[in-house]
Amino acid sequence: MLKGTKFLRVGAVLEIIIGAVSLLAVWGILDAATETFVPNETVGANVLLSAVAVYGIHIFEVVAGLFGLVRTNHKSYVALLFGAVLFFSNFAQFFMYESASVMETAIHAISLVVPYIYFQGAVMNMMRSK
Repeated sequence: MLKGTKFLRVGAVLEIIIGAVSLLAVWGILDAATETFVPNETVGANVLLSAVAVYGIHIFEVVAGLFGLVRTNHKSYVALLFGAVLFFSNFAQFFMYESASVMETAIHAISLVVPYIYFQGAVMNMMRSK
């Protein structure tokens, strides 16, 4: 068993859970918003584009989690790439907001933990032998 197997397995399962719960939450929010929101063409296009982007991010989390879970016992450059994308996209988002409150900063810092675990497991699998 490779050294990063446990980290990658835990990170992958947590990514699947977070991605699935986030997809359900976004779906519920958009479903509730469509009943009361009547946009014009410009706002409607922006809302649609934003919804597609948010869905895409969370679908990527689920796919990365599933792939990481399948490849936990193997060295995988794809798992390493997925881990890097997950971690560095969350890391960039951490510094994106200039006027974030203490609570938002804490939430963004906590949200870095799961991608870091996934990325660390993938790195450990690549660096160390059995």
